Amino acid sequence: MAAVLTAADNVVVVWGERLGFGERGPGALAALLDLALLLGLDAAPGSGMLEIPTHTNGRGLREAGCVPGVGPGLADAPAPEAGAAEAYYLMHSDPLRELPGQAAWDQALGGASFVVAHTQFATESVARHADVVFPAEAYAEKEGTLTHPDGRLQRLRPAVGHPGEVRMEWQVLLELGRRLGLRGDPPPTAGAVFAELSEVVPFYRGLTLEDIGGDGLRWPAREESAAAARTAFGELGFTTPADPPGPLEPGDAVLRLAPRPALWASAVTEQAPSLRFLAAAQVVELNPLDAERLGLATGAAVQAGVNGHAVNGTVRVRRGVPRGTASVLLGTAEDNANLLADGEPVLVEVRPATP
Repeated sequence: MAAVLTAADNVVVVWGERLGFGERGPGALAALLDLALLLGLDAAPGSGMLEIPTHTNGRGLREAGCVPGVGPGLADAPAPEAGAAEAYYLMHSDPLRELPGQAAWDQALGGASFVVAHTQFATESVARHADVVFPAEAYAEKEGTLTHPDGRLQRLRPAVGHPGEVRMEWQVLLELGRRLGLRGDPPPTAGAVFAELSEVVPFYRGLTLEDIGGDGLRWPAREESAAAARTAFGELGFTTPADPPGPLEPGDAVLRLAPRPALWASAVTEQAPSLRFLAAAQVVELNPLDAERLGLATGAAVQAGVNGHAVNGTVRVRRGVPRGTASVLLGTAEDNANLLADGEPVLVEVRPATP
């Protein structure tokens, strides 16, 4: 694989953010960084890494250090202390609907002593568990930057004002930090926040909002950013992959679970009257050979289950689904596949739904 990548004129590695979830997540992300180094981050015009984020600005949040165990600039951060968390702060997050391990999240939030939420809508997690709810900014109210899947930084400017006494989210976070004992003078503007961020993220260092400008700037294309990233990521390391699964037997209803996000499965779709007709319902997509082997056709009602959990859906036969795989939707209001997924490879049993 290394030989193929280094010998090619143009290489684009496309990967999904959920690859970093679960126990295998840190190792998977490290392997992706190795690939980025192998490609020289920008080995040739058009080469590089292209992430499919789970949420808007997922890459930017990770590069800024807003994920567990990772600090600014994808540097290692101290692991959290062992034991259950006593409090949670949900920033634009609905774990019961959006994240793997739905049952575990429900138990964790229910057992917490305090839950704060920063959200636009009364989502399931908020309605069931939040003690304090802050109104979140809509996209058109935000100011700052976002990072595109290819590493392009782009400026965000507010298009509409904040209603009433609603403040920018970063201002609320800084105020909470001050009351919890955070020391130092807080940055007074969004531009000052980015200036501090560019100092602590090695491959952003030296970047200014003026450099980003109106068209944005792809940081891997900057020579100084690429050099800083290579230093931060360290040496290459490769591991041996697991053996692939064996061939499927006729009538074998156990398939690999392939959960995927649904474009219209969101609180926004359900809250906007003009969009409700687009709300996603659960489907179970199968390869034509698997559908024929199981005696199923498009439109059939089926149930996909694992470890005592099951979701109902409608079969959709598609040639694009790999053989031996059941593709199901994440984030649906009913029969959400997050009930089945926990961030690790999972095998599900697909059977006709019982009346």
